[in-house]
Amino acid sequence: MEFKFIKPGKIMFSKDELIRFLDIDGKLTKDGKTNEPKLSKDELLKAYKFMVLSRRQDEYMTQLQRQGRMLTFAPNFGEEALQVASAMALQKDDW
Repeated sequence: MEFKFIKPGKIMFSKDELIRFLDIDGKLTKDGKTNEPKLSKDELLKAYKFMVLSRRQDEYMTQLQRQGRMLTFAPNFGEEALQVASAMALQKDDW
């Protein structure tokens, strides 16, 4: 992937840079059919549980922030898979 410089405010998307496994209707795309997950069903279920937990925590923390019971909070809404995948890839000696 190359870095491209663009004018501020311009949104740039290239179909070559996007990988989607589901289309807007939730159906598998060509990439989704050819790129089978390399995780076991148990690992996928564990990841899903962490994503649901992350979403619930986001909702709770956002409520606390809106009630003034918490000063600041950067929500993770819609990015749960990224955070869970990053965390699951860590090894004990990565610190």
